[in-house]
Amino acid sequence: MSIKGFMATFFCFLLLLFFFLFLNRSENMNYYRIQIGEEEISYFVLEDTKKIYIKDVLENTIQNKGYVEKSSSIYKKKDVHLHVTQYTCMNEKGEKQIDCKPFYEVGKSPHLKEVEQTPKRMQILWKEKTIYDGEYIEEIAPLLKEEGRHYFIITYEMVEKGKEKKQKILFSIKVGV
Repeated sequence: MSIKGFMATFFCFLLLLFFFLFLNRSENMNYYRIQIGEEEISYFVLEDTKKIYIKDVLENTIQNKGYVEKSSSIYKKKDVHLHVTQYTCMNEKGEKQIDCKPFYEVGKSPHLKEVEQTPKRMQILWKEKTIYDGEYIEEIAPLLKEEGRHYFIITYEMVEKGKEKKQKILFSIKVGV
């Protein structure tokens, strides 16, 4: 192999390596606050981002996970009001957006900037039965007719040019008398 052939092969290899690393860049994760009444609750979040470079030919999916642990309470049926807020994390000066994933890992609240986006869908399960599957609503007290643990799946969806992002937030609450 000539030196020109070797250099061309080496250059193509470097280009492919760079392109592969570019495709696998991480995606900034968001931060959430889930409140029942005024109390923040624990939740698990899954964020899937599909980057579309050439539709149906070249796509890349990135998944982020996070967990926030708070103390849990038993909620009275009539007092249950759900509020979900999405945030981006900002650096300490509040001038640049940063990834929220490290804050999930250390259990620390970052500097936050609220995102004006509401969830698209909500599911509520109780004893392996789906009791609600529809648009996101905050007034959930009428849906919680039974006592016990209720499981929630809240879904955000965002579509931008070349990117589809779906966030699922999973949590449960215990409803009592």
